[in-house]
Amino acid sequence: MIHENKVKLMIKAAIFEKNEHKKAMEMIRYRRRDYVVLHVILSWICAVAMLGLIAGIAVIYMIGRESQIISDLSYLRMIIIIGTVLFVMFSLIYCCIVYWHYVELYEEAKKKIDRYEQILKQLNEFYEE
Repeated sequence: MIHENKVKLMIKAAIFEKNEHKKAMEMIRYRRRDYVVLHVILSWICAVAMLGLIAGIAVIYMIGRESQIISDLSYLRMIIIIGTVLFVMFSLIYCCIVYWHYVELYEEAKKKIDRYEQILKQLNEFYEE
């Protein structure tokens, strides 16, 4: 005899397995802290590389235009100090945002895996009857 609830549970489990299981399991195989820290560090490295590229382009532009900013040490010192302060502020804000984002992703994946395990337990109860 076919149980309607059993079929619904099997469909939910199959949909999860097909669409989200692999991605969620990749996240959950790490501890939350390890997963989040790894992605924060990787994101920060990418952001620093992009900032370095932008700064390099700006320096090349100033050299090409023979800007007085590069030849005057007081301007150069001021730009380096302001750039350092902005970089530190950017890094802190960026890392906080990325940290929050990956914590949310991990928690969402954890909830999905927990729901999936509940479905499997319910299905197991049907088979034990």
